[in-house]
Amino acid sequence: MARITAARVKRRAATVLRTATSRSFRTATAAGVAQRRRQLRGDARPIIVHQPGRVGSNSVVATVRSTGTDRPVFHVHSLTSPALERALDHEREQYGSRRSVSSYLLNAAALRPELERHEIPPRPYDVITLVRDPVRRNLSALVPVTIGKLRARRPELADAPPEVIADEICAVFEADWLQRAEPFERFFTGEFIPVWGFDPLDHPFSPADGYAIMSGARARTLVLRVEDLDRVAGPAISELVGLTTGPAEKANRAADKPYRDVHSAVIERIRIPEAYIDRMYSSPYVRHFYAAAELDELRTRWLGQ
Repeated sequence: MARITAARVKRRAATVLRTATSRSFRTATAAGVAQRRRQLRGDARPIIVHQPGRVGSNSVVATVRSTGTDRPVFHVHSLTSPALERALDHEREQYGSRRSVSSYLLNAAALRPELERHEIPPRPYDVITLVRDPVRRNLSALVPVTIGKLRARRPELADAPPEVIADEICAVFEADWLQRAEPFERFFTGEFIPVWGFDPLDHPFSPADGYAIMSGARARTLVLRVEDLDRVAGPAISELVGLTTGPAEKANRAADKPYRDVHSAVIERIRIPEAYIDRMYSSPYVRHFYAAAELDELRTRWLGQ
């Protein structure tokens, strides 16, 4: 009889746990997707908020829902098949500790078959996407992700003052800033254009207006600058969906997060290389949505720290 060692028992237990977790993940995902698919039945026309993370999109979702619309609102980050599969694989790996599936992924998994069924839908979808100063957006993503990794690797930082954690985050950024220079256009070339079938560069956009509604065969899309949310979100959303809205709702802001003090300290302390700024602001998409004078002011603001 084979000797049962503690190591074998441990490996077996880990295998059983992985199997159970995977089965639980599939069940939770299937239930969440089915619930959302029911919202797409009949003549329901979803309002789709589609954009990368850390651009203030929860405020837009809250503003749309504040109209009292009975149309389903689907908030998603990834709709292309490869990106959605990668995101689901990552979510599956994290499921054991969280025991929940991201609503963004459930929304996307429900929408994807609908989008594939109609190359040209009977009526264009109503889509909202947001753009934001890419330096600010990347820093907003840097803080929560790096805090989690630092505290997992160095438990003594759990109770450290915000300034100490901020210095650690700044050091991480400065050590490999090039790897953190996520191109502004990645979302448009990798997600938006493949899904909706047109390039915003081919449509006029006035930085002074802060938004534009662009029409393609698959979608009428409101492109809205985060910096102008308070000023134009209400009327811009009303123009797209034909519903009266109030001022932009506040939701999911860094100032309301548990790490808000760390975020503020990072913004005050971080030193950003000029090459990073050049890379971010040379994007044709950045230059399409922001005036040259605005980019000069942003350069001065980030390089003057």
